[in-house]
Amino acid sequence: MIRGIYTSTSGMLCEQARQDVIANNLANVDTTGFKKDIAVFRDKPSMQMHRIDDKRKFFGRELEIDMRPYIGKLGTGASVDEIRTIHTQGKLQKTDNNLDFAIVGEGMFAVDTEDGIRYTRAGNFKVGTNGYLVDAEGRNVMALKEPAVMNEGNILVDSKGEFALNASYVPVGEADKVDVNEAGQVFINGNPTHRLMVVKFDKPKYMRKIGYNLYATDDDRVGYGRFNDNTKIEQGMLEKSNVNIVREMVNMITVHRAYETNQRCITSEDSTLGRLISQVGSR
Repeated sequence: MIRGIYTSTSGMLCEQARQDVIANNLANVDTTGFKKDIAVFRDKPSMQMHRIDDKRKFFGRELEIDMRPYIGKLGTGASVDEIRTIHTQGKLQKTDNNLDFAIVGEGMFAVDTEDGIRYTRAGNFKVGTNGYLVDAEGRNVMALKEPAVMNEGNILVDSKGEFALNASYVPVGEADKVDVNEAGQVFINGNPTHRLMVVKFDKPKYMRKIGYNLYATDDDRVGYGRFNDNTKIEQGMLEKSNVNIVREMVNMITVHRAYETNQRCITSEDSTLGRLISQVGSR
């Protein structure tokens, strides 16, 4: 009886975590380059159930056979295994701003933060007060100086998160004309100066969200950051989030109903347990 309460409680905790994830997705539906998350559950270890009134049969001192009929497995609940980020492509939105860039394909922009290099899909850049190309929060955008000859699979970031090539900032002035082609080459007033670092990691699912639309690569399982020839840069465009607001609202309703179901199970278990104690205990 108590086991049923624990099982339902674990279900409520899972649905609460799932609701938090969905709420965060909905809150970032208009965040540039945001990638939605999902809560992944796993079963807790199940128990093997047998009839308890049957006995074991002994054949000599060393051989013992369990004669109790096997009933089946009893689940003991669930728990949150991980919060997984879904790195699918978001829709592109035209802005006609020469400093807005959208990544089409795999990979992320590299930006320099106070805590080191971090990665983002948000390409809403601007000219910083320091005279360099920066993101919306003023973090310097990383690039390679031209001529930068890149081939498919070239390593840009090693397994320790360090740049394998010399990267630098992109100097740009307010009056400069900035053009970027599909390969990420930056032209300042018609002159090629840099190439934006768009890094594709071997296992992006291990990249960690740290807030502010940034990702960290402090997990060794992320692997190397490589150049991907199939990735394109679209200038004057921004990538929208990959959150489907209708689907998230449906998921929210599903979570609410699942939570209520587990809640009713606990109420039923508690009521049955109360009757058991009062009726059986009084005899």
